[in-house]
Amino acid sequence: MKFSLSLLTTLVLSANVLATPTVEARSPTRVERDLASITGVLSGISDKVGTLHTAINNYNGGDTQPVESASDSLVDAINAGTTKVNGGDELNSMDALGLQQPVSDLKDKIQSTISDLNGKKQQIVAAGKGSLTYNDLQKQKTAALKLSDAIVSKVPDNLHDIAHSLASGISDAIQKGVEDFQDVAKSNTANKVAKAPVSTAPTPAETSSSTAAVSSQAAKPTSSSLFKVPATSSASSSVAASSSSAPQFTGAASVNRMSGPAGALAIAAMVMAF
Repeated sequence: MKFSLSLLTTLVLSANVLATPTVEARSPTRVERDLASITGVLSGISDKVGTLHTAINNYNGGDTQPVESASDSLVDAINAGTTKVNGGDELNSMDALGLQQPVSDLKDKIQSTISDLNGKKQQIVAAGKGSLTYNDLQKQKTAALKLSDAIVSKVPDNLHDIAHSLASGISDAIQKGVEDFQDVAKSNTANKVAKAPVSTAPTPAETSSSTAAVSSQAAKPTSSSLFKVPATSSASSSVAASSSSAPQFTGAASVNRMSGPAGALAIAAMVMAF
């Protein structure tokens, strides 16, 4: 009886042990880690898009620095994410399908942001930032295309077309913004050329007029110069006075002094002496 009870107890305990599932810790595979890495990249980019969207909605004209800063941060996030995706391993078909929803969500978020940006177009152009906004959109598109190529490179070959169509939706959404601001960028460039500072260098006609004016002013005597005797004139007068007071004793001059009444008396005195 005791043996039977002991055996029954053992059987019950064994049954309980077998019925309790064993919990085994399992680390995610490399493929699962790479999928999580890519979805993490998309999530980080989505956050930056949200920041840009907020800056656009808060913009009401004037300084566009908050929008510009948010755009730069978005481009940096896309470029960093592209580097991270390129450094990962390829995904299998099941994990690749896990990218569909986060990529689609990011595309929708960008489309909404671009739509609101276009709604602020008039104010941005009035602030003289149409060309800058166009260039920022071009940078975003270039970065998004590289990210799209990186994602497509990580899915199996048989899913490349589907992945490309899905991922390119991100750059296509940005392309809409590029098209919205393309005409503004061209007109702004034309305005910049038209408003270029005019050269202040004088034209030949102006130079001739200025030279003539200066010459006429130089030729016109001033009130002080009217009462001044030039130094050269004084020197000439001194020379003239000096020559008149001290005549040269030429032969002609001596003959002149012996002529006339005084000369006749002198000659008579000389004759009487002999």
